[in-house]
Amino acid sequence: MTLAGCFVGGTAFAVRCAERWLERGHVIAAVLPRGPALRELALAHGIPVLGTTEGLREAITSLGGFDVLFSIINDLVLDASVLALARRVAINYHNAPLPRYAGVFASSWALINGEHEHGVCWHVMTVRVDAGNILASTRFRIERDDTAASLNTRCQAIASTLFDKVVDAVESSSTIGEPQCLSERIYYPLHRKPPGGGVIRWNLSAEEIDRQVRALSRGSIVNSFERPKIAWRDRFIVPGSLQAIEGRGRAAPGEVVKVEPDGLVVATSTENVLVRLLELDDGTPVSPGAVVAGIGEHLPIVSAEQAGRLERALSLAAADENFCSECWRDAVATDLRQPVKSGASERRPVDATAAARITKQELSPAWSMDLLASLDVMLARLQPRTGHEAGSVLISTPAMRMRAEGLEAFLDTALPLTVSLPWREGDPQRLSELARRLARIDRSGSCGRDLPLRYKVAGTPRSAMPVVFIGEPANTRVCETL
Repeated sequence: MTLAGCFVGGTAFAVRCAERWLERGHVIAAVLPRGPALRELALAHGIPVLGTTEGLREAITSLGGFDVLFSIINDLVLDASVLALARRVAINYHNAPLPRYAGVFASSWALINGEHEHGVCWHVMTVRVDAGNILASTRFRIERDDTAASLNTRCQAIASTLFDKVVDAVESSSTIGEPQCLSERIYYPLHRKPPGGGVIRWNLSAEEIDRQVRALSRGSIVNSFERPKIAWRDRFIVPGSLQAIEGRGRAAPGEVVKVEPDGLVVATSTENVLVRLLELDDGTPVSPGAVVAGIGEHLPIVSAEQAGRLERALSLAAADENFCSECWRDAVATDLRQPVKSGASERRPVDATAAARITKQELSPAWSMDLLASLDVMLARLQPRTGHEAGSVLISTPAMRMRAEGLEAFLDTALPLTVSLPWREGDPQRLSELARRLARIDRSGSCGRDLPLRYKVAGTPRSAMPVVFIGEPANTRVCETL
């Protein structure tokens, strides 16, 4: 019997499973891609491509329905109405041995926790995330040098060998599976960040630091978890790799024991570690000699209290990372035709129509009507660079700076605002939209300084955009350097 499947996912692994489904003589009714790989497969085979779960629900009749829903490396939570679309069963791939490590970033959490064994499973999907019966699973050993990236690659390779068993179960209508022991369930939510927000604390053991770096080394994919961080001056450095050196060191934790051409040997509370491939938070490579003056210099040791604050701040900001990454993705290098003063002479009254609309938008407390008028003047003076029809400014508000207070080395205090150019000064509709965007930026800024790099949108440097630094109404400064 030929069965119809629907695939939701976004990686080459989802494509391999979809291709195997076709090889087994079945068809794909539609795909809901979470990346380009599955979309390209669908286009090559003439398979309908849908953009949202709502679109899937609306198209179910025209598609003729489908028997099986496959969720493979999928960041969408599929609700009961979507799961019910599958005539037979909805099946999910999970890169961990359920019921432990339910949720996201399972491989990273397993390394952080020092596990020696990991696993994969295919399970029936239920409304409760990662809680359905197991259709196929296996466990394997975690190697000493495994990173989150290598562990995920191994998970997918092993899960591929189990996919035929899953298809066998579907074909024979044997998809009841084995119930999970949910009393052993450990769930890791999407917005939970790693201990200390990923910052390395040199007074921990070399083993703990090594696990942390490997757990946060997620390869070339978008990293919505975190990267390891070494506190340094007024920013941080990201290590590409870290290796413990046998033999207990005598230097104090954080002390630089040796400077090598490609790395630093640093003391921990136990063994020394060799840290290689250093780069700044914006991805710029930095040489070991530029980081320290020489042997005996101490790298900062972040206190437990500060590390805890950073973890909490990043966890709270995690829900806004997609919005912030979009702001950085839209940003373009922009010039200012002439300076803008902060005095009253530069301000324009906002007409009654615009004021009424803006009031309904609940203008952020950081933005008075007078201040909004000043920004309106500034945007009208932006000069787009060749090839662009938009301009960007960096917005920094008191709320953003307050959230980052004491953590400025790790958290951003500004976020790009991008507008179409030329900007028509005094346009009520544009001012209303501007007020709405400003309120969102004020509420959602202060994500990690390396967010553009983690989300692969590091295109426009901060220095290439004018800055709007908002303070108290009397101290507002427009177009100054942060």
